[in-house]
Amino acid sequence: MRVLSGSLIIKLLILLLLIPLLIFGFKPFKDSLDPAITLIEEVESYQSETRRLSDGSYLVAVRTPMPSVKAEMVRWWFAEFLKTTEHYKWWHPSDHVWMDWENKIPGEIIGASHLVHEYIGGELSKLRIQFVNPSEFFGYNPNDGNTFVICARAGMLDIEINIAKMCHIVKNNE
Repeated sequence: MRVLSGSLIIKLLILLLLIPLLIFGFKPFKDSLDPAITLIEEVESYQSETRRLSDGSYLVAVRTPMPSVKAEMVRWWFAEFLKTTEHYKWWHPSDHVWMDWENKIPGEIIGASHLVHEYIGGELSKLRIQFVNPSEFFGYNPNDGNTFVICARAGMLDIEINIAKMCHIVKNNE
């Protein structure tokens, strides 16, 4: 009878754990964005909330009324205007500290990574926000003349792993 070494046993266990991952894939946040709930038409009924979802992730939703701000204005802010730390601080002067871009093409946002230092809950976070087509999250692109949806995968700046999905959804309200 042959005795397996400790390192061989560890390698076999890792392999046994990786095989299902390779076959079935790893889909964190799979239940986190439901278009029927997230992309509602009645802006007034959208609620600020925090709750745990069935996949173990958390949903944090914040409704911020912005009278007279149009969807196109926010699209312009992200795609055309936002270029410097000074601009970034205009959005939130005390929490936004620094910013830069990776892969930014003028007039576009999808495919760009926003590199930021900002305070979240009183702690300085250094983040990489990778903007993606909203269809990656919702199965279709909900942008139209009255709605601007910008979606991203977010993670730590120095570690290439995403820890969150985020969306800004702006609807014309007048």
